[in-house]
Amino acid sequence: MAIFSSFLTGRYLRISLLDSCHFQCEYCVDKNAQHSSLSASVALTLNELSLLIKSLVHLGLRKVLLAGCEPLLRGDVIALCRRIAHLPGLVELALLTNGQLLAEQAAALFTAGLSRIGVQLDNPAALAPKARLAIDAGFSAANAAGFRHTTLLSRLPAAAPSAQLESLLALALHHQLDLTLISEDVKALAKTLGNYPALATKGAQQWQLAGSADTQLQLLPAEAQTPPHLHLTAAGTLSFENKKVPFLDLKNTLAHSPGSLIKINSVIREFMGE
Repeated sequence: MAIFSSFLTGRYLRISLLDSCHFQCEYCVDKNAQHSSLSASVALTLNELSLLIKSLVHLGLRKVLLAGCEPLLRGDVIALCRRIAHLPGLVELALLTNGQLLAEQAAALFTAGLSRIGVQLDNPAALAPKARLAIDAGFSAANAAGFRHTTLLSRLPAAAPSAQLESLLALALHHQLDLTLISEDVKALAKTLGNYPALATKGAQQWQLAGSADTQLQLLPAEAQTPPHLHLTAAGTLSFENKKVPFLDLKNTLAHSPGSLIKINSVIREFMGE
């Protein structure tokens, strides 16, 4: 029987599976830091990840997001999905990717039990032709595999160029994607979007994409608070909402109590103050 934690109610777990990516984006790379991949001896193994996720779901966590830098660069990501997707109590297993490797892995991810996919891409028009083809192929493969409500997430400047906005809308419409736009000036962007015939107003700062009753576009302010969550890094540290402190070194816990779900549960509950 699961031990439900009041602290975990409404929270999700974001897991950084790797600290490497194809690109050097502002989202996950510190431009002032020397960037290097974790060694195999430091990164959490498949067995360790599976055990930690099982523990957190056992304690009441209901949603897991597999992120990166780029999670699809990790060779055992499909095996991880297969192990955790059907844990009793887990209601959603999602993945956030740059989309470059999605075409070759979408079908296997769906079969392994992944619930939903998000692709982070700010400006399709700025992509090199090969990268743009990979994005299109990835979305097509996700749709063909059976994924629904795949989301395109994009961060826009205060005055978004019309070419950037149009390329995002065109991509979302072509592949029937949900589109989330994060902007420093939501009011100005909302006014601009009101002039697009391909969009129908659905609610406050929400639109429906033409030709689909399901897909939608929503706006989020750049300063919007991230939903409450726990963050597990590839090195095994657990923290609240991506904060550096306080943190729990679960890699160390695993080293001293390998395979002990009871011990891990106890350490996590103590960390959460329960």
